[in-house]
Amino acid sequence: MFVSSGYSQKLVYEIGPLVLKSNSLEDGLGQFVTTDLLNASPKNTIALKPEATPLTKKMWAIALNDVELNLITNDHGTYFAAGRRYTDRVYTRDISYAVILGLNALCPKEMMTSLRVTRNVVSKMGYKVSIEGVVKKIDAP
Repeated sequence: MFVSSGYSQKLVYEIGPLVLKSNSLEDGLGQFVTTDLLNASPKNTIALKPEATPLTKKMWAIALNDVELNLITNDHGTYFAAGRRYTDRVYTRDISYAVILGLNALCPKEMMTSLRVTRNVVSKMGYKVSIEGVVKKIDAP
C-alpha cells in the first residue's frame, strides 16, 4: 500500500472493512471524522510525532485526557481509580493491565501509588496480600 500524503503509512489504512484515513475512520459499525470528536486538552504534554494524522493526534489527546480523569486524590494519595462511574474504587487487575499496556511510562509515580493503595485496601478488607517485593524481569519476547 502506497500513501502519497505527508502522513506515516503506519497511520493510514485503506483495506476494508477498516478504512483509517488522516481525518476519518470507517469500519463495519459506522464512521466518524475528526471534527466529530471532542476537543480534549490534557495536562500531559507528550505529543505524537509530526507525521501522525490529525485523527490520531485528536484520539491521543482524548485518551490522555481520559487517563487524567481517572486520577483520584484523597487521604491515600493520588492514584488511578476504576473510572468516573466507579468513583474512587480501585481494582488491582485494571491497574496491572494499565501498567503492562504502557501507562507506567506516562505516569510512573501515580502507577506505583495506585498499586500500593490497591494493596492496602485489599489488606484492610481482610484478604491476603503477597509480601512486598520486586518482581524480577520476565525473560519473554
